[in-house]
Amino acid sequence: MKQLAFLSLTICLGVFGAAEESLVIGPARRDEKTVRALTAHERKAKMFEEAREASALFAPTSFVVDSMKRAAIAPMLKEKSAYIEMFRACMMPQNVPEPAQRIGAMLAVCELQPADMNLSYSLGSAAVSDPVAEVRAAAVGVIKARKDDFAIRTMIGHLFSTYDANGKVLDQNAHAQDLEAFKALADKRVVQAILYYVTMELRLSNIDGGSLTTRQIDSYQVNNNSALNLAFPIQTPELKMTKVKTSVVAPAINALQDLTGQTFGQDTEKWQRWVEKQK
Repeated sequence: MKQLAFLSLTICLGVFGAAEESLVIGPARRDEKTVRALTAHERKAKMFEEAREASALFAPTSFVVDSMKRAAIAPMLKEKSAYIEMFRACMMPQNVPEPAQRIGAMLAVCELQPADMNLSYSLGSAAVSDPVAEVRAAAVGVIKARKDDFAIRTMIGHLFSTYDANGKVLDQNAHAQDLEAFKALADKRVVQAILYYVTMELRLSNIDGGSLTTRQIDSYQVNNNSALNLAFPIQTPELKMTKVKTSVVAPAINALQDLTGQTFGQDTEKWQRWVEKQK
């Protein structure tokens, strides 16, 4: 009877063991690499829960005193980079559905005094794309407090993505959220950055070939007086560049107009003068 019971137990555990390696009978041992991988996964899950709990403490709906908030963050300083990633995860609606906790994650991670481009990207994305207006506003506030240039660049890139190649708005809702975020940011550098995109491309619009005469080069000398193996004479055309014209990117010029309400079109000099007058 005892043999039958032992056999039954072995069969049951064997079936479940196929799906769960931690159930091992007798002298059999798990592979050491598997053990480390499972431990790392469990550790990440634990860190995420700790970051989520800290986010709840920093949420605007929390009445926890500042000393308790700092006490929750202090142990995280030893593994700062790893916890920054956990707070980034807590800023995502798919991971943390509660808007107040997402705001709390933004406030909590600032206590770690991070200088992390991935975090800046997450803040910039949250400022323009989080589905809740209060979360977007909180992200803008954090970006302003951090003077986070990379987050602002992320926001500008998102604004451009709401236009097609001809400057037509593709997504009205996303476009409206972007403009709302930039107006809340109220940073002159945003307009300056977009103006840079407008004037970034230059092209030659007119090259005067004159009478198409050529200039003959009979010799050439380098600094160390050594000779170069060139076949002389060389005939080169004489060209005269008479004009350089800006080549604007349609999304950038439309973004400028939508953001500022000004209609200077492709006149970059007017844009520049207008920007200089802004505080």
